[in-house]
Amino acid sequence: MVLFLPIFLSIISLIKGASSLDCYKYTGYENRVVVKPNNTHCTAFFETATGDATFSGAHRTPDKMTETIKKMRGRDCRHEKHRNHNGEPFIHVYICLCFTPMCNFPFTYEEFAFRGFTIAPTYTKNEDLW
Repeated sequence: MVLFLPIFLSIISLIKGASSLDCYKYTGYENRVVVKPNNTHCTAFFETATGDATFSGAHRTPDKMTETIKKMRGRDCRHEKHRNHNGEPFIHVYICLCFTPMCNFPFTYEEFAFRGFTIAPTYTKNEDLW
């Protein structure tokens, strides 16, 4: 019985660690990149009019993510229109989700557009290097 508690706690910590992601966190207001631990998914938001980008992570249970994931339609990023409270009728935003550690590397809106409006990594072919 004495050994049960340490073994049980070790297993719980392994399960918790396996189900949590570290994500990049960056906003233009803070102007620094930090690591945000213990997330279920990483996020990136790009505002098209200003080019502002925000990167973070969130912790949501899978049942609360089901509808959001359906809206993504198999893509990592989705264009949405939201009401603006600053006088303009709408703002256009790309909302991106990813589910691997540090998958939301912070880059500019220009880089995001150049990549085809995705935060997924792009790999260079060997022949392109020479």
